[in-house]
Amino acid sequence: LKSLLMTNVKPRIKAAVLDTLRAFAETPAIAPTVWMLLEVSGIMASTGIGVELLDETNLQSFAETIAFLQLLERLAEQQQQQFEWD
Repeated sequence: LKSLLMTNVKPRIKAAVLDTLRAFAETPAIAPTVWMLLEVSGIMASTGIGVELLDETNLQSFAETIAFLQLLERLAEQQQQQFEWD
């Protein structure tokens, strides 16, 4: 996943990948796996997605940033719901 997001692929394609992960995260049983995927792949590290998202400022297009934030929002919502159920 990290290698895909860190390659020279159009930000809209990367955003589509993140949107797909967000769709998977809609399912409470799958959301923890998506969290683990982000952590294990190193995307959450400061040298991971942060650097990649900074590159979008040059393009003045923020599709990837928006998709990443929406993914984090969905994962946080799922985590909150899990705590409320426990």
